[in-house]
Parts: sequence; C-alpha cells; structure tokens
Amino acid sequence: MSRFLTPLRAQLIDELGPGDRSVWRLLHPLKYESDCLGKTIEVPTGTDTDFASIPRGPLTDRFLGYAFKAAVLHDYAYHTHIMSKDDADEMFKEAMLVDNIPVAEAFYLAVRAFGMTSYDPNWKGW
Repeated sequence: MSRFLTPLRAQLIDELGPGDRSVWRLLHPLKYESDCLGKTIEVPTGTDTDFASIPRGPLTDRFLGYAFKAAVLHDYAYHTHIMSKDDADEMFKEAMLVDNIPVAEAFYLAVRAFGMTSYDPNWKGW
C-alpha cells in the first residue's frame, strides 16, 4: 500500500525566493513508498522546495496546503530526473490520493498538461 514513511519537516529559508515564492529546506528526509513505481523514494535532507511551482490563487492555495508532501516528491523528481515525467506525475497523483487531497485529479491534469517546461527547460513544445 502506498504511504509516506516519514513526516514532512521543513524550515523557511527565504520568504521571497524565485518567482516570489517562499523557499523551504527539508530538515529530515521525506520517504514515500509508491505502489505505482514499485519502490521507495527518498527526498534527502537539505533539499529546497517551494511546495509546487504553480500559479497561486485562493483555490490553489487552499488545497495546496494539504498537498505539500506530494508537491515535494514531485518537485524533487522533476529537478533530479530520477524518473520520467510520466512516472513523476503518476507518483504525484498517487501521493495526493494517499493524503486524501480532494482536487488530486485537477492538480494531476495540470502537471500533465503544463509541466513539461518545468521537467525539461529545453523543451520546445509540441
């Protein structure tokens, strides 16, 4: 069964980081056991995150606050390329469902449709 093996523990390091987003640093590893990948993913201590690089607004802020753990996993997968974009997106959805995020499908569809430039900055489009 997919599950988080450790809690998310992070510290604010920059209130106005890139793109006017707060930057946080993991104080302990975040470990996640994924059924869809068939393995455990570990985001190491010291990893920086902005808890999802999506446009902010009242609706996204409301639900994103509950999806921080999934967002950290997804950002780490995108920045390190430890897996394909498709696998990272599937893991993101799976992790949100583990945490009972009510808009998991909407966030998943958004990263499927618009995440390629974050995964590969050299991507030139369809």
